[in-house]
Amino acid sequence: MKSIDEVIEVFQKHGQKVTPQRREILKILVNNKDHPKAEEIYRILKNRMPDVTLATVYNTLNVLRDLGMIESIGVIGDDSVHYDPTTEAHDHLCCMRCKRIMDIEKKEPEVNFTQNEISGFQIVKRMVTYYGYCPECQKMLKTI
Repeated sequence: MKSIDEVIEVFQKHGQKVTPQRREILKILVNNKDHPKAEEIYRILKNRMPDVTLATVYNTLNVLRDLGMIESIGVIGDDSVHYDPTTEAHDHLCCMRCKRIMDIEKKEPEVNFTQNEISGFQIVKRMVTYYGYCPECQKMLKTI
């Protein structure tokens, strides 16, 4: 995600209000590598602003997604949506036990298909998720 000032500029350009609640949500998301759920953002925000509602969090996340400032991610086995402030093409690792999502930092060039290589489908973005067990959950599984 861009800096808070850059996001605020995009909000204003698109006629979106920049409320104190939205500023706090942006503070939570900027440089966040945890891919939080709306409910997790809400819990953090509720400590800072007791009067905030979950609807405010969802509405702000939807605006951010619609403006291309964050991505929403669904993972197998988890009914919740996770939010990713990194909008550049990258892959993910997802732990099948704890549902934690991590970015994969790649140095090699990305695979790029032309739109005719995949049944004429016009590709506008890609996201690959690898599923397995994080180191912490591997330890837990060994003790079971």
